[in-house]
Amino acid sequence: MIKKTTIKFDIEVNEDNTASKEIEYKNYSKNSDNEENLLTYKNIIKYDADGNKCENKETFNKIIKTEENVDEMVGNSANNNDWKILEYKNHILEKDYSKIYDNIKLDINYDIIKNCEDKKYIVDK
Repeated sequence: MIKKTTIKFDIEVNEDNTASKEIEYKNYSKNSDNEENLLTYKNIIKYDADGNKCENKETFNKIIKTEENVDEMVGNSANNNDWKILEYKNHILEKDYSKIYDNIKLDINYDIIKNCEDKKYIVDK
C-alpha cells in the first residue's frame, strides 16, 4: 500500500491589516488492487482589520479510482452552513444535494489542522 499526506499552510496579511489563512490537506492512498483514493480538503478563513473572523470557506474533493470507474464527491460550505454536495460517476453528474454541516465526516487528521489554527504551526501526532 502507498500512502501520502501533504499539508500546505499559508497566512497572508494585507496592507489594510485584513488577513487570510489557508490550510490545504491532501491524503492519497493506493492499495494492492490498484484502487486509488485522493481526498483534498481546503479551508480559507478571512479576518477583518481587528482580527475578527469574517468568512470561513471549506471545500473537499474525494476521488476513488479503480480500473473501471472514477467516483468523485465535491463539497462546498461557507461559514459552517450546509454542505453543497455534487457526486459524479465517471465524470457524469449523478447527484446534487445539500447535507447538514456536522453530518460530513472526512478522513482527515483534524489535530494537525487544529494546531495550524491555534498555534500557527504544524505538529504531527
